[in-house]
Amino acid sequence: MSSVMGTRRGQGRQLVLDAAIRLFRSKGIRAVGVNAVAAEAGVTKATLYSHFASKDALVAASLNERDIEWQRRLTRHLDHHVGDGEQVLAVFDAYHEALIEDDYRPCPFVSFTAEFADASHEGHQVVAHHKQSLRRTLSDLCQAAGASEPEALAGDITRLLEGAYVMGAVLRDASEITLAKATATRLLREAVPA
Repeated sequence: MSSVMGTRRGQGRQLVLDAAIRLFRSKGIRAVGVNAVAAEAGVTKATLYSHFASKDALVAASLNERDIEWQRRLTRHLDHHVGDGEQVLAVFDAYHEALIEDDYRPCPFVSFTAEFADASHEGHQVVAHHKQSLRRTLSDLCQAAGASEPEALAGDITRLLEGAYVMGAVLRDASEITLAKATATRLLREAVPA
């Protein structure tokens, strides 16, 4: 009986998270109240609060869930590219796919920081971890590709990715990421000794 209750409890938590992600993505975090999330999830407000102590906790958990989704997407793209330089550029493919699948909405992590300026909000830790993890991954990939200054190159590529994603969302044009990938290809060629 307790395993059934645990499964239902886990399903309730996931229902709430999925609903929050959908609503936060489409309407913005501040515009969505817990009543709307509970209704969208098909649960009571009490059920929502049994899983998340506050809306802030729900926001942080939804950002964490988006980070997990992103890591899966990135891993899938990296696994399909064998060469080290190709793996650096595969990150652009993951961004391109995310932009289109999110219907050209801005990055959820950037959107969060735009809505919540208070750096003490627990969501800021999730966002910082997400962005730092991306830069570390790129640095590791640049090093594996043989870049002479992998951390500096990873920083440049991160800025290209982030800027291209923002421009792609604003202009509703995924070619911004394709153009940034071409720039990154040139940077990578220049950074890897022949």
